[in-house]
Amino acid sequence: MLSSLAAGMLALAIGWTPGITLAEDQSAQATEDQATETNDRVDLGSLLRLPDLARQGRFDSVLEVVRSGRLGRHDRLERFTADLVRQEALDSKRQESHRGAYSAAIEKMKEAAKKGRLEAAIYHAVEARSSAADIKEMLEADYIKELSAQVEAQATRAAEDEHWVEVWTLYRALNMLFEEQATYRQPLQNAQRRVELLRLYTPDEYSRLINEMQRRQAEAAENGQEPTEIDLGDSQWQDRVKEVRVQMLRDALSRASRLHVNQKGMSPLLESAIASMQVLARTPALAKEFSGLRNEAAVRTFRGSLDELLLEIRRKDRHTDLDAARLIEQVLEINRKSIQLPEDVILYELGNGALHALDDYSNMIWPVDLPDLARTLEGTFVGVGISIERRDGRLTVSSPLEGTPAHRAGILPGDIIATVDGRPTDGWTLDRAVREITGPRDTVVTLGIQRKGRDGLIEMPITRAPIPIYSVMGWERRPEGGWDFTVDADSGIGYIRLSSFNRDTRDDLLKAIRQLQDENNLNALVLDLRGNPGGLLTAATDVANLFLNEGLIVSTVGPAGIPGDPHYARAHGTLPTFPMAVLVDAGSASASEIVSGALQDHRRATIIGARTFGKGSVQVPIPVDDGRARVKLTIQHYKLPGGRIIHRNPGDEAWGVEPDLVVRMNVDEIDKLRTFRRELDVLRDNSNGPENAADDNDTAKPATASQLLTDGLDPQLSAAVLVLKTRLITRELAIAEIQRMPEAARP
Repeated sequence: MLSSLAAGMLALAIGWTPGITLAEDQSAQATEDQATETNDRVDLGSLLRLPDLARQGRFDSVLEVVRSGRLGRHDRLERFTADLVRQEALDSKRQESHRGAYSAAIEKMKEAAKKGRLEAAIYHAVEARSSAADIKEMLEADYIKELSAQVEAQATRAAEDEHWVEVWTLYRALNMLFEEQATYRQPLQNAQRRVELLRLYTPDEYSRLINEMQRRQAEAAENGQEPTEIDLGDSQWQDRVKEVRVQMLRDALSRASRLHVNQKGMSPLLESAIASMQVLARTPALAKEFSGLRNEAAVRTFRGSLDELLLEIRRKDRHTDLDAARLIEQVLEINRKSIQLPEDVILYELGNGALHALDDYSNMIWPVDLPDLARTLEGTFVGVGISIERRDGRLTVSSPLEGTPAHRAGILPGDIIATVDGRPTDGWTLDRAVREITGPRDTVVTLGIQRKGRDGLIEMPITRAPIPIYSVMGWERRPEGGWDFTVDADSGIGYIRLSSFNRDTRDDLLKAIRQLQDENNLNALVLDLRGNPGGLLTAATDVANLFLNEGLIVSTVGPAGIPGDPHYARAHGTLPTFPMAVLVDAGSASASEIVSGALQDHRRATIIGARTFGKGSVQVPIPVDDGRARVKLTIQHYKLPGGRIIHRNPGDEAWGVEPDLVVRMNVDEIDKLRTFRRELDVLRDNSNGPENAADDNDTAKPATASQLLTDGLDPQLSAAVLVLKTRLITRELAIAEIQRMPEAARP
C-alpha cells in the first residue's frame, strides 16, 4: 500500500486520491506487474512534472520526457507516445492552417475593400481575427484602422439614407472585430433599436431593406445567387401592444429604479424613455404605418416638446414614482396634440426604451409574452419532437428526438416539411414553423413530408405531446438506442455534454456517470459545456455539488454590493475524485460559467477551450399591474468562490471564465466541428419499416465520433483527452514505481 506521504505527493501532483474505481485499481495493478516484469526504474521527479506540462499545453515537452527513457519501458507508454506524436503532428498542421487562413482572410479583406465591398471586407477581417497569432497586433495594423474608418463612414452614409439594416450589419461586424472594446456598442444599440422598430411596425420595409442589401452583396460578389426572401409570419404590431396599460409602465419604472443591481434611480430610465420616443419620431419609414408621422409640423411639435421634457428631467437630481407617472401622462398628452399615435404604442415604446438604460437582459414582459414565460418557467414544451433547420431554402428535419411522437411516426433526418396542415411552408422562417407545428397537448398536426427516393407527399398526422428536454448527451449514439459516453475505452475516459441546465440535468448526468462506472470506463471525465447558454441556478449548483464535497460554489452580489445567499457544496452525494477536464467556449454562459468557474477555483478540474461569454447575472420576472405583465430585472451578479464576478460590463477587459489551457479555434474549424457534430447527433432509426428506411442509393460513409480526434476536427477535445491521459499515465506509473520500492526507500 502507499504510505500517507506518497499518497499526499500524488494527490498534490496529479489531483488524485487512491481507490476511485475498480477500473483504476485493475489498471494500476496491471501497470505494477508490467513494471516488475520489465524491471525498469522510473524517475519520479520527471514523471510528476508531466501533468503540469500537459495543463500548460506543452505536449511537446511531455513527449520529450517520455522519449528520454527516464520513465522506463511499458506498453502503455508506447501507446501514450503514439498519442503525443499524433498530437504534435495535428498541432503543427493546425498552426500552419491558421497562418494560411489568416493570410487568406487578410488578402480577401484587402481585395474586397479595394473594390468598395466594405461589408465583405469587415467580415473577412473578423474571420482573420479568429486565426491571428496576436490579435492586439492585428487590430493595431494600419490597414485595419483604415478599413474601420471606411466602414464607419459607410455606416454614417447608410444612416443618412435610413438604411438601418445595413447600419446594424456594419456596426455589428465592427463590434465583433473589436470585441474587447466598447467603442461601437452605443452606435450598434442605436441601429438595433431602429431595426426593431422597422421589423415590428413596417415589416414590408424591413424585408425590403434586407433583400436590397443581400442583392447588392450578391452582385458585388459576382456569384449570381439570389437572396432568400424574408418572411415575418403573420403576426402584427397590434398583437404586441394589445392590453398594454399605463399602470404596467408605472409599476415597471418603480420596480426598476429600486431593484436593479446597479441602482441608478429613476432619472436614467426617464431619459432613456424620452430618447426612445425621439428615435421613433426620427424614423421616417414608420410614416407608412402611422399617418401622424407624415405631418411634419406635428412631428416638430412632438420632438420639441420631448426636448423640453428632457431638459426638465436633467434639471433635477432625483426623481420619484410620482415624477415618472407625471412624465407618462405628459408624453401621452403631447402625442394627442401632435402625431396622434395609438396610446398603447406610446406606452409600449416608453417601457421598452426605459429599460434599455439598464442592461442587455432587463426588459418588459408584456401581456402577449406571458404564455411563453409560463412555458419557460414550467419547463414544458408541447410539440411533435423534431429538430429543424432551413436547408436550401426548405424546412428540413435535422433529426427526430428519441421516443417522441415524430420518432414513433417515422419522421427521418433529411425529410422536407413541405406543408403543415395543408399550408405550403415555402418562405417560412424557423420561428413561424415552430409556432405552427407546436400547439396544445393531444391536438393533431399533419405534416406533409417530401422524402428522398419517394414520389409525392407523405401525409403524417402526429398528435402533439409534452416533449422532454434532454440536456445530457454523449460521445456517440448507440444502434440500440441511448448514448455511448466513452471517448477513450483504453484509458477509461468518459465524455458527457450538457446542452443546458434544467430540472433533470443533475439526475441525467448522474445516470450517465453510473453507466460509465458500471462499464468500468470511468478513470477520468471530459465535461463539455461548449455552447451551453445556462439555465437554472439550482441545476448548476447541483451539478457542481456532484464533483465538490465542500466549500463555496457560488454567491451573489446585489444592489450597493450587498451580498446574497451563498451556495455551498455538501459532502453527501459527491462522486469519487477522478481527474476531470471541462470544455468551454464563448457560447458557455451563466450556469455553465458557474460550474466551470467553481471547479476551476477549487482546482477540481482543468478548464480547456476559450473564454466564456460573461453572463453572470440573475434576472427575476417581477409582476406588475396585478400580474397582467412582468418586468424582468437584473437584481444580482454571480460571484465565484475565488471572488471573481464573471459578468461582462461594457468596457471590461476581463470577464467570464478564462481557461487554464486556451485552445483557440478559428471560424472555419468551428463551422466544420458544428456540422460534423450535428451529423453525429442525428437519430438514425430504421425500425419503423422499410418505407422509413434510408435511401438505398445513399452510399456515403457515415461519420464516426473517433474522427473528431483522429482527424483533428476538435482540437479542444483532443487537448482535454491528452491532459487526462497524461494524468492517468503519471498516476499509474507512480503507483507502480512506489509500490515496487522497498518499504524503507518509499517517499
